[in-house]
Amino acid sequence: MAVDEEARRGLEDRLDTVLGREHATTLMRYLPQKSLPLSGI
Repeated sequence: MAVDEEARRGLEDRLDTVLGREHATTLMRYLPQKSLPLSGI
């Protein structure tokens, strides 16, 4: 299962609400830009 851009934006919005803009931006920088499919798991 891959994470689509809409889900990624939703996560970023939620992190922004909970942590604040600066911390949310920092955390999102550490997450992969595109997820690999989890086939075979």
